[in-house]
Amino acid sequence: MKDLLETILPLPTVSFLEALVHEYIEEFAASEGLLFSQDRFGNSYVTYNGSPSEKEQVLVLTAHTDHPGFVVTNVSEGQIKAKFQGGLSAEYGDSETLIAYRLGRIRSEYEQIGTADLVQIETDQEHGRRITGATLVPSIGTEIEEGDMLLWDVTPFAISDDEVPMILARQCDDLIGVVTILDTLRTLARGKVAAHVVGLFTRAEEVGLMGASAAGARGNIPDGSVVIALETSSGDGGRAVQGDGPIIRVGDAGSIFNPYVSAWMEVIAKELAKNDEGFSFQRVLMDAGFTEATAFHRLGYTTGALCVALGNWHNAGGSGKIEAENVSLYDTEALVTLLVALAKNIDSFESTKLHQENQQKSHASKASKLLLGQPHRK
Repeated sequence: MKDLLETILPLPTVSFLEALVHEYIEEFAASEGLLFSQDRFGNSYVTYNGSPSEKEQVLVLTAHTDHPGFVVTNVSEGQIKAKFQGGLSAEYGDSETLIAYRLGRIRSEYEQIGTADLVQIETDQEHGRRITGATLVPSIGTEIEEGDMLLWDVTPFAISDDEVPMILARQCDDLIGVVTILDTLRTLARGKVAAHVVGLFTRAEEVGLMGASAAGARGNIPDGSVVIALETSSGDGGRAVQGDGPIIRVGDAGSIFNPYVSAWMEVIAKELAKNDEGFSFQRVLMDAGFTEATAFHRLGYTTGALCVALGNWHNAGGSGKIEAENVSLYDTEALVTLLVALAKNIDSFESTKLHQENQQKSHASKASKLLLGQPHRK
């Protein structure tokens, strides 16, 4: 996994300017003998089909490829105007330095062209005083153009040397999701596992779940699939604990996801924990915000969600300063372990669902008989 972490996490990306990530995904698929495709919206699909039967249920794993950042809209008289793509409180950003990137002439290449200092934040008072844009000044010798990308000047990628190692990166959200899906597909392909799994990598999540909504509404997901959206999600408020394992996310701020999918994932996770005392997981309602799982759920797909607990969500560090995001290395590796197990056991989803339905029907029958035998009127 570490090869994917050190390659993918530093890639500059912001909503709508995500080509570098998608082009790497295409190259990765080719190197592993996996099928790559894109829809007309720019979402990427990587498919592993080791199933002996065309009727095998498909597991779709999704992650988004953007992260909040600025895009230059105007340069005039030594000042830069930039639009912020994503969500972040305007308590952050004052006097921060940003790194400027420009799409190079060579395919899949951005070049770092210099830095710029933020001098004034623009806000949206209607939505809790969130950043909408900024005025910046370029550093000496830096020539900024309209369309350039401006990203916070924090650690692009590192793994801490703590006793419990942490992944530090400017863009854990949601490039960690991208890494875990690719590592899962690679593990399945190299092990020639009997499973049918599609990795769906969506665009422009940070500005309204756009890629996921387009992919779901246009029928680009195989019928009857079980869809699992992967995220890095804020653990603030005690919702989840970093280092306690991947999280079965039963819902977000907009939806409670399919209970049968959550129950099935919990059955598989408990079996992993039973057989490996080093594996742990959490089951939490992570309701701090909306995720792509809500988009797929509302569009009628059989949907669940998994995540790892995220520190410094959207680079919101302590004391109002911008900092690198962070996730537990263990949580991330254990998430891949769980995803591989889910892929191997996708055929047990329907039987788990049927078992729960029959169990409830049996209880209902017993409850009905008991209630009929008890007087309910004077």
